[in-house]
Amino acid sequence: MYTSTCVNTGYWFYPIGNTPAVNLLRGLPVTNGDRNTSTFEVLCLACGDPRSILFSLYCSDGQDENSKYNFTCCDYEAAVLARNIVLFSLVANLKDRDRAQAKALSEDIWNVFYHFFVPKRVISQLDDQLDLLLDASQTFESWLESSFGEYIGFVDRYSLTQVRKYWHLYRQCSRVSEVEAINFERKTRDIISKRCNEREPGAYYYTGLRSVGFLAPDRIVLMDLAFRRFWKTGVVGGNSQDVSTLGHGDGNKVNPMFAFSSAPGDFAVHYGSDPLLGYRLTTAFNFDSKKDNATKIDIIVKSVKTQFNKWISAVSRYIKSRRIFLRFCCADAIRFCHTIKAKTNKLQNQGASLEFFTDAWHGRPLLLDGYLKHGPSVGESSQISFHVIDTSNLSDYVGILNVLAAAKPLLVREAISTLHTGLLLRASEDLKSMLPSVLCSDPATFSLAIGLAPVDYLLGFATEAGVEDILGPMLMGQTRKQSSIRIAWKYVEFGERHANSEGDIAFDASQLAAYLWNMYKDMFAYEDLTRRKAIIFGQLTSAVSTSSQHYIRPGFAALLDLIHSHIQTDWPNTMAILLDKIQTDPRIWVGQNSIQELLVHLHQLGLWSTEAFLQDPRSVDTGSCGRLRGTLTETGLLAQRSLPSVVHAVLVVPRSKLRVFTNKPIKVAGTPSLYISVRQVHPILMLENKFHGIQCMFGKIDNHDEDSSTCSVKEDPLGWRGSEDLIVSCQVPTFSLLIGPRKTLWVALAVDNSPYSSIYTMELGFSMTVFETSIEDEKRVLILKCAPNLHSRPTVSIIPMAKPPQQAPSEATHVDLTPKHKVKCLRKCLDFSNDPSMSVALATGSEVGVSQQSPCSLLLEAGETENYRLNYRFPIDCSSTKIRLSRKSLFAEAFAPISGAFDRGGFESYPFPILKHAGRIPFPWSIPRINLDRFPELSLQNPTFTHGMMTLVSTSISTSEREKHTQDGPIEALSSRLALKQSINLIFSQFVGHKSRNCRRFSSFILSNIPGNVFHAVLLISNIRFDFDSGSPVLDGHVVPLSDLRRKQFAEKLKELDAAGALRVMISDEEWVLWRKLIPVLAERCRLWAHKQDCHIYDLVGNFDGEVLCSCAEGQHHTSLNSRPLWSTFSGYATRVAISPLYLVPYLESSLPVNPQRPTPDIGSLGISAPPPSPNTCSFCKQVKAKLKDCARCQATRYCNHDCQKGDWKRHKKECERNRAAR
Repeated sequence: MYTSTCVNTGYWFYPIGNTPAVNLLRGLPVTNGDRNTSTFEVLCLACGDPRSILFSLYCSDGQDENSKYNFTCCDYEAAVLARNIVLFSLVANLKDRDRAQAKALSEDIWNVFYHFFVPKRVISQLDDQLDLLLDASQTFESWLESSFGEYIGFVDRYSLTQVRKYWHLYRQCSRVSEVEAINFERKTRDIISKRCNEREPGAYYYTGLRSVGFLAPDRIVLMDLAFRRFWKTGVVGGNSQDVSTLGHGDGNKVNPMFAFSSAPGDFAVHYGSDPLLGYRLTTAFNFDSKKDNATKIDIIVKSVKTQFNKWISAVSRYIKSRRIFLRFCCADAIRFCHTIKAKTNKLQNQGASLEFFTDAWHGRPLLLDGYLKHGPSVGESSQISFHVIDTSNLSDYVGILNVLAAAKPLLVREAISTLHTGLLLRASEDLKSMLPSVLCSDPATFSLAIGLAPVDYLLGFATEAGVEDILGPMLMGQTRKQSSIRIAWKYVEFGERHANSEGDIAFDASQLAAYLWNMYKDMFAYEDLTRRKAIIFGQLTSAVSTSSQHYIRPGFAALLDLIHSHIQTDWPNTMAILLDKIQTDPRIWVGQNSIQELLVHLHQLGLWSTEAFLQDPRSVDTGSCGRLRGTLTETGLLAQRSLPSVVHAVLVVPRSKLRVFTNKPIKVAGTPSLYISVRQVHPILMLENKFHGIQCMFGKIDNHDEDSSTCSVKEDPLGWRGSEDLIVSCQVPTFSLLIGPRKTLWVALAVDNSPYSSIYTMELGFSMTVFETSIEDEKRVLILKCAPNLHSRPTVSIIPMAKPPQQAPSEATHVDLTPKHKVKCLRKCLDFSNDPSMSVALATGSEVGVSQQSPCSLLLEAGETENYRLNYRFPIDCSSTKIRLSRKSLFAEAFAPISGAFDRGGFESYPFPILKHAGRIPFPWSIPRINLDRFPELSLQNPTFTHGMMTLVSTSISTSEREKHTQDGPIEALSSRLALKQSINLIFSQFVGHKSRNCRRFSSFILSNIPGNVFHAVLLISNIRFDFDSGSPVLDGHVVPLSDLRRKQFAEKLKELDAAGALRVMISDEEWVLWRKLIPVLAERCRLWAHKQDCHIYDLVGNFDGEVLCSCAEGQHHTSLNSRPLWSTFSGYATRVAISPLYLVPYLESSLPVNPQRPTPDIGSLGISAPPPSPNTCSFCKQVKAKLKDCARCQATRYCNHDCQKGDWKRHKKECERNRAAR
């Protein structure tokens, strides 16, 4: 309804994911020690396989024992959900097994879920489990009463029915005759073999780059080989153990869990599927390069199996302790969200209460009746909302604006809440223009309009390492068509200590209308003839997805509904200006035929109603179109005297007309979008209205009630593969069906024009009409009050034309925009007439000034005693704030420019906020939590591996920062943020022994001021681990902040530590300020301990004159601290920390300048040299010699002779200074 309806006769089945699992719970607080049990709701849209749920619970296991998690999983493919539930039901059996039995069962679960072919013994076990599931799912009530109902539920009865259908298909494979079984096996194996052979021999499989981690061409080759062997043998990577298992015993069979889906054809598994893609494989690649490829792949698969076994073991513990509940819904993700929103509107009597179908191609209403029957914390009057919403890469298919408009209203309004959107397809050649491109507007303006903002966009750093996905193909001289971008959207006003959600965001009506108009033009740019040629050329020639027709008018109306619900403005005036621009601008006259559809959905959502929707349809003044038809010539609904303002037009398209799609090869047919056209073809009166928000279903009209103007459809379960006609419906304004003669009013189904639908022009003509008929053809055209299979009218809260403008309250934050629709400043209007103390201060001439209190607030100060806090609900720059003051009227206006990631103010001084959940549970807002004990330690014995890891770490420095780094000047001249990133990278490189003298490794670090006479803190690094969530190495260590008292207390031990070879990290006073803010977050993110009830950590945030950590944190260390006698002396005051590089944000900064004339970049330009084969390598010419000379200044870099040193000086000069300072 809100997205395009596309013909897709050849879509694929995606039973397993193609991106590494992510921790969905990473932003939630650790509630250990809290008196109350917290329950967190998580929504997974277009969920696919459950790898991220398994991984998330594994990460939380052992870190947070006081929280419960409810997962709601929505996917349109019932076969995906059927597989997932089988997996969870098998995992639940682990809780009752001993260690040996659990190991064997885990191996069987792996086989069932990931292998095309499995031993007959495994099939027998699967059949036993299917019998249990089928018995429990005979009715919805029987499922609730079963043991499965204790941890698995369904959002609606329909979902259970659909899932059960696939369980029955799986089970039938063992019940068919021997001949049928042989035919099934032969046919399936032939398909797998054919698909395997279709791969081009010279084409590399780059998708695996997201899993392998560090950049290395040999890994691309190895992943490609593992992928091909998977499709050849049917087991992951073609590993020798599983291949051997298949060849022994009584043979093997095709795994039925891959064989069935709604996708057309037999065994429709996507040709790029590979189980290895769902895992991080970086640690598995730390092997001897001399091993043969088969052995390397065996090592990789063994590593992945170990991960999987740990994940499902953790999940079984959660099921046993009843700390998780899983709900499943078989439906379109966007419709699912709008259905929940409509349910909430109905309960709260707000806006429109609309009904939706499960997806665009079926006539089954989405009822949510399962929520009412079973499930924790959800009842008849409950508002269904979620703390975490993950949308996978749904934005690639339907557009990020549609995703945000649907999902944002379901997000709990709390600081911990996060909405994740993912993009795999590149929306622009330059990633730095990606965000404005996909949002069709300025990101800051858009964030203010909807109340959510990308956290990384505001902060300018990330903890995820994503550059290997972009840079990897460059090593092979290839162009990258994809780049994995994951964006976390949060409520900005909560991202600070002085969080305050009071006051609305207010826009000027004319400025808002101009902004929305500009967004509208970008959303429907393909309708602008002045831009269409360039867009078509870009779509046909570019390697990136430069433009895609994701958006239709109902989706734009839903976006307006989201904005309207968040801001204050003169909405009627805004809509009047906007609609005037839409209706009169000649550049998008192609889209003028869709204006009536836009007006219908604005009316249905209660956003705007023209006079045509507020009166009897037959009384509408149509101007030059003449008088509307009366009742005498009409039949059915249109013959009734009382008509609704909006009706449903239903068109029955003959099956034969669909051959234009079905007779084409799948690769040629494409995915053309459809729309209904209502045309008046009278020679004098030529009119056409297009409606893209259509509902399709295959079947026949079963029960048409002309009195109530409703009908039912008996659906054809085979859909495109069946024999029944296609029934298409849409909402249309009633008066448009009464214009002109009845016999010349035609309804048509047509294909939308796009570069990819041009192949249909020869058959369908310029109008691209699939089928059309007159409204008088009552067998093919029905006019109904409701859509087929729906028997209730939507209730609409209409905003009448005469409603007075909405006035922004005095505490509102007013957004002033530039002519280019970017935020000029945020404005606060202050009336002090009712504030006696401020009134006196202003009347007596007290000086007025401002100071920044937090990222989003400033303090207005009058004199020495009076002050007034202003909360702007978005990051601002106080240094450029202007005050307009009227002392006589006691009125003031404060104009504050917004602050971006690299601007002054905002989060520049507060980049690492620690907030409190429920007023008592601290958690880091900008850096995700991590359970260090759940991630493996990295071996540093392999130089190539170490070099790859440090190359990845070095990409945290952007191109612009690297240019500043290479400029001459003292260390103090560096920006504090850049200096912090470099210090962290230095600690990484020195711990692993990279680029240090004689490859020496340091594990003790002292943060010291640049003169070297003040020690700020001690860092004791025990291990380096690999964070599977962020795809980055992380240092596992301890910190001991040194106050004046602590320095005196440990004076002798600090001297011993320094003398024993601790590396001094020289930092400026400004950098130490950032370290003070970062250290509490580094401790909080990996916390396993509980804060005391009277903990004062929250009071430390922003107070940098006292202690760095709260007293609760002292002595909270890992056992590794006691492994060294010198370290153990600090154990009473040490706190465990997790230190990650602060990576750049790829859509804000670039890490590597790419010369288009030279597709293979110099990795040395990343700021790190190639790994030396031995410590006796010249730093300039790279020759290996027995004797080398040290640099006389730093004594850390080695050269053949003076000429080499001189030749390297331009590069080495800055490094030399830092090496000398570190000595």
